[in-house]
Amino acid sequence: MKLPFKILNTCRDDQYDALFLPKVNGWLGGDAGCSIQLGQNRILWLFGDTIIGKLDGGKRKVLFPHINNSIAITTLGSKNDMETQFYWNLKKGIPSSFFPRTPSGDDIYYWPTNGLFL
Repeated sequence: MKLPFKILNTCRDDQYDALFLPKVNGWLGGDAGCSIQLGQNRILWLFGDTIIGKLDGGKRKVLFPHINNSIAITTLGSKNDMETQFYWNLKKGIPSSFFPRTPSGDDIYYWPTNGLFL
């Protein structure tokens, strides 16, 4: 497939990249990441399949089956510093999706992508 534009340059943003490094305990990664601006100093991140566990010797140690979704909120500080907090639910101490399955019992899961702030 030929793109209707030409990519001239790409680069990695070390500041944003650091926000999503695996945590010592908790969020280790998620796919299908999407961001939504929540005003001037907060960003909502939506993730699909998410891995929860811990970092052990620099390697991911998956402690639970993946969950279908999670979210994060990045808060921008006054000096361009940023902090990101990750969220999911717990059922009997076991991680579960932030947006749970439908109560009908159908095997319908949510993989949130895109959104808007009104």
